[in-house]
Amino acid sequence: MRAVEGATRVALFLRRLGFRLCIYRLLAEHHRKLAKEAVLDVVQQYHLDLARRLADEAALIPRRTAISERLRDREQQSTEKRGEDDGGE
Repeated sequence: MRAVEGATRVALFLRRLGFRLCIYRLLAEHHRKLAKEAVLDVVQQYHLDLARRLADEAALIPRRTAISERLRDREQQSTEKRGEDDGGE
């Protein structure tokens, strides 16, 4: 039963990350568009900088996802090992 709950949690987690990735990409595109339309240099630079930050953040999401999955797997293995050790006493 726990495996099913864990799998459901992971699926939900990945769905949220995929949604987050899409949002960051859309926001980056939007701010690039605003930068092109901006008349003042200051406003243009603001939107370009924000677009760059959002794109950088979007690029890191898959890496962070992989890291969090590995940490979750290690934690689960540790929990299972502790359960086996407790059962053997």
